[in-house]
Amino acid sequence: MSFSIAIPTHSLFAPLFANAERVCAERGIRLLRGTERDCAEHLARHTVEAAFISPMSYALIGLKTDLRILNAPTLVLEGLTYSASVYLKPNAEEIRTCVSSTASDFMMQMGVIMLSEKFDLPLTLKQSTTSDIAEALQTADAVIEYGYDAAQAVVLDVSDEWTDFVEVPMPLGVWVCRPEEVPDDLLEIIHAFRDETFPDVQEITEQEQHGTTAGRTGTISLAWNPAVEEAIEGTMELLYYTQHVSGVAAVKIWQRDVVERL
Repeated sequence: MSFSIAIPTHSLFAPLFANAERVCAERGIRLLRGTERDCAEHLARHTVEAAFISPMSYALIGLKTDLRILNAPTLVLEGLTYSASVYLKPNAEEIRTCVSSTASDFMMQMGVIMLSEKFDLPLTLKQSTTSDIAEALQTADAVIEYGYDAAQAVVLDVSDEWTDFVEVPMPLGVWVCRPEEVPDDLLEIIHAFRDETFPDVQEITEQEQHGTTAGRTGTISLAWNPAVEEAIEGTMELLYYTQHVSGVAAVKIWQRDVVERL
């Protein structure tokens, strides 16, 4: 069977796709790379039969198309991970504006949702013309960017805030397919993409900031486990609760939740 797969290019996902080019070349699979949005659009437009997409994209596409989530290697954050941060302007009396240089990305959207919900702030994330945090804070009250800049005075960790608020881990992406259009060994193919030298679970310990630390910890996990499905379900409910989607997409697992036929 000839088929196509789409994967995101962001470096956060690199351990999941270290061998993708080689495996796809060996199997005759068409591999497309792009942004989170590109991958979602490829799947929605039927350009590919399988893709690694954000939970937000699954929440939107899954309401319109019959998809299945694969219990395959993924990327899940819990607690403090330094994967993305919210920077607040020091001494700001109110937080009215929030920007990011990658405003459409899932982690940035989750950052502004957490900021809005936890602190009762009616914020909308705007696209920034710069990824320089200090420069962006000259005109915005809050900035959300990947990584962590210890030089900034007031910093919130996106995954830490998420875990505290939602009380489940934060899935950054899921493998999704059209259930009747992929080979039976798709899971084997996806597992072969993964960098086997990267640990299933990476432990994170809080760094000192301005000479102090609260002793926070976190994990970055690549392994699928039952908690991941629960986290995806929690994410679907949060996106509906915050009115980012019009309904709660069902979390259906490939080769478990059978396609119904008339």
